[in-house]
Formats: sequence, structure tokens, C-alpha cells
Amino acid sequence: MLACGALVVEPWCERIIDVGVCARVTADDVKAEAPHGVIVDGRGGFLGIDLAAPKLEPAERDELLARVQRAGAVLRGAGYTGPFAIDAFVHTTPDRSRA
Repeated sequence: MLACGALVVEPWCERIIDVGVCARVTADDVKAEAPHGVIVDGRGGFLGIDLAAPKLEPAERDELLARVQRAGAVLRGAGYTGPFAIDAFVHTTPDRSRA
């Protein structure tokens, strides 16, 4: 028997918007750029960046930027300074609402 590690199974999510944020950790803070669109193939694989502002709802944008700040704080706490990026997506739930 061949052991290959853990198998992770996740439900398929119908993607509405793919988005990313580029940021930089400095000694004093986390500086985030405005969110940008991410161009993906049918399976969500990266193809490119769309610099147009993605059509996020205000709460989605706020949550994304809050997570960028938290990730940057963790990186700074680990002694890292420099650039990083976070990619995310908005999808529909089984009842077809946004999530």
C-alpha cells in the first residue's frame, strides 16, 4: 500500500468573483492595495490579474481587507517584512445566495 498523506474533500463551489489583494508588511504596519480581479480557468486555476475593481459587496470587501490585515500581523509577528498576497473568491450557497 502506498501512503501519500491526507485526502481533503471539499464541496464544489459555484464561483461568482475571484479576487486578490497585494500587500506589504513593514516594521510598523500592513499596507494593502485595493482588491483586484483574478482571471481563472473553469476549475479556478490562475490565468492572470484583472486590475479593474471587482464587484464585491461592501461587507465582502471589508472582510477581505480585515483578513489581509490579520495575515499581515501574523507575518510581522513571525519576523517577516515584505510583500504578500491573498486570493479569495465569492461563491453561491446551495440556496443560490452569495457566500
